[in-house]
Amino acid sequence: NSDFEVRTYSVLPGDLIVVYTDGLVEARNAAGEELGDRTVHRVAQMYRDQPVEKIADACIDAALQQASSRLQDDALVVVART
Repeated sequence: NSDFEVRTYSVLPGDLIVVYTDGLVEARNAAGEELGDRTVHRVAQMYRDQPVEKIADACIDAALQQASSRLQDDALVVVART
């Protein structure tokens, strides 16, 4: 039995929504450092004017680069623009 925190956000026209699994942010390099939420946020910001598919691909690419092309867990990214 797990407890989860529930948050509510207001979404406005043009907002970008990026949802991802922990396998993305937990991608580790050889030193054991995780990709982290901040990097995913930075990547989404850098690509924010691109199509949503490119944003999702850029996030996955960042995880693959962090983990030297070998993820230890599943990584899913869903990007939507309102």
